[in-house]
Amino acid sequence: MFDDPADFGTFGRYVETPVEEMPPAMRSAYDLTLKLRGLVPGPHKIWLANPKLLTAIVPTGAYFQTDSSLSKAEIEIVTNIVTGHWLTAYATYEHEKIGAALGGLDPQKVEALIAGLPTSFDDPRQQIVYELASTLVQPRVVPVACTTGPRTRSARRASSISLC
Repeated sequence: MFDDPADFGTFGRYVETPVEEMPPAMRSAYDLTLKLRGLVPGPHKIWLANPKLLTAIVPTGAYFQTDSSLSKAEIEIVTNIVTGHWLTAYATYEHEKIGAALGGLDPQKVEALIAGLPTSFDDPRQQIVYELASTLVQPRVVPVACTTGPRTRSARRASSISLC
């Protein structure tokens, strides 16, 4: 899927600053990204132009990738719903591949997530994550019933998901 993780998402017309030529603030943001993520993927290379932005974004992303209670599949369900909703072409393109290859999701379900089409998951946790993320990207208030209790015993066990 990805030939060289270090070359993840280069941008043809964007001229990257070589690491050894980075000003101190940019280098500090680069080092933080490398420390927390293990690599500096495509969008982060562009965000290096604004070290304050990157320094704010990277810990949040690293948290969801390494410390949250969400599985990789659940992270990709949320990511594909959000990137599809926000119409983010590059992120959608990458996470469509990541959702299937690293998240283990059925490619047709990933396509439905991106397109905003209905789908379902056999895993109760994945289903709850799907329903919650789908609701949260919509311009409406989340009903109390959606947040106070699952409707079935298996869903109650799966509802121990902590999104934060």
